[in-house]
Amino acid sequence: GKYDDTGLAHAGPPQGRLALFESMRKQRWGRPEALAAARRYNALARQHGLTPTQMALAFCYRNWRVASTIIGVTSLQQLHDCVAAWPVVLSPELLAAIDAIRWELRDPAQ
Repeated sequence: GKYDDTGLAHAGPPQGRLALFESMRKQRWGRPEALAAARRYNALARQHGLTPTQMALAFCYRNWRVASTIIGVTSLQQLHDCVAAWPVVLSPELLAAIDAIRWELRDPAQ
């Protein structure tokens, strides 16, 4: 969610690889469509009392198509957020809302 309010440019120090490296912004994850999709998923997570990280990891943990997850953290708070996702079970309503966004936007990073 670090690009939700500020986009890729903001007044403070750069946040993350997309903000730090122009070469990353030129890749599929830096597309405006991909960032807009991420904002929608992030907002959905927050509407359900979750952080974007918790919703994404909880989705992956319970999805038969995902064999494993790899987390990368740069702070203790991020590690706590990732660990807190393990027991989260997403409601059928939330899973339906995730699917609705996915069907509408397909894969905006392609």
